[in-house]
Amino acid sequence: MSTPASSTINSAEGIVVSTPLTAGGISGSRGRIASMQPLRHLRASLAPIALAVCFATAAPPAAADGTVCEGAPHDAFSPGPSGWNVPGQPRDEAGNTNTQTDAKVREAVRLIRTGRKYVLGHTYENSMPLFPGNLWSLESKAPLQVFRQVANADMFHGEISQNGTQLDAFGHFGLIPTPASAPTDSFHYNCFRGHELYGADGLQHLGVENLKPFFTRGILIDVLSHLHPESETLPADAPQLPIATQQQAGEITVSDVKRTLSKQGMSEDDIRPGDVVLIRTGWESKWNDPKGTVAYYAGAPGVPGRTPGVGLDLAVWLAAKQVAAVGSDNWGVEVAPKIAHTDDPTHPTNDPNVSFPVHNELIVKHGIPHQESMVLSELAGDALDKVEERGRAAGRDAYTFAYIFVPVPLEGASGSPGVPIAIR
Repeated sequence: MSTPASSTINSAEGIVVSTPLTAGGISGSRGRIASMQPLRHLRASLAPIALAVCFATAAPPAAADGTVCEGAPHDAFSPGPSGWNVPGQPRDEAGNTNTQTDAKVREAVRLIRTGRKYVLGHTYENSMPLFPGNLWSLESKAPLQVFRQVANADMFHGEISQNGTQLDAFGHFGLIPTPASAPTDSFHYNCFRGHELYGADGLQHLGVENLKPFFTRGILIDVLSHLHPESETLPADAPQLPIATQQQAGEITVSDVKRTLSKQGMSEDDIRPGDVVLIRTGWESKWNDPKGTVAYYAGAPGVPGRTPGVGLDLAVWLAAKQVAAVGSDNWGVEVAPKIAHTDDPTHPTNDPNVSFPVHNELIVKHGIPHQESMVLSELAGDALDKVEERGRAAGRDAYTFAYIFVPVPLEGASGSPGVPIAIR
């Protein structure tokens, strides 16, 4: 959302203050009340205004005017310059993690009532399922003995940033102009090109170290429990259970999310700029499947089957909400393989050369990271119990929480391992 010319932005806290409020006495870099005494008598009447100001925290969408990067194709996939760029400063590399302001921290803290913590990720282990072709191996080094003491250490081999529960940074995905182009020609978030990124010691730009820590309001959208309570996972095979709101089973649509929010006693207005949205499919149950990678990574390149997840239209909708990140309990957030919308010849999913359109929409175009392979069942179970006990009126309390995650600052890495937590 572009900020009107009559507004000012406090970059320290991300607060948008319109001219009428400023003229009426709200001024200063912290949005404090000025020239309005006695202060204590005005606090109650100004509370709604303060909340409105706080919730105005927003990231301007990339290429809001439709501009694409110089030299990029003029199509639905090409990124444009980010709205986070500041004249005279280096190009932005933090994307929508710029929404993680002091104001969002305070908003999240207000959601902590009991102090209960939820671990939202899997244990990293040598036996866990891996993306096809990836490696994960932890081995012990020989003990180091110093007189009566002994020290133990270990050695790791593998793709540390792209296995298990992980956050995808902006250098993880890019768009090549044509299939015949080279990776060095690719376009990435905020118009960075492949030749600017690649280096022997990691990505030279858009590495995960550029992302800001998450301490914000989290929202769980439990599509599985509310739309398919009889299933272990969302159905990924149309003949198994047709879904009226989508063309083919497996794709989570905008309609699915709106229906789920309604059943949770919420609405789309509950998704605010800077929030982290977590979508539950139930796919976490495949993590310990004896078939390993073949079961969990269904639909990945070279693996048969399909993993249910976010569709492109929903990704566009979430990007417009200016969220800080999108997470899910499946391996790639999006439905895989993608589902083409053959009823609409102009729909971008029909392009055979873009296999992961949601990655492109969120990461490349809008600077919105993916939080993948999450554990959401415990959080969802407690939320559902609360709604069943107290009714849908309790839904907003049940499905919102403080969300905390600090990406591991691996310089030049395409993502980060690590486990987020939710606190109620």
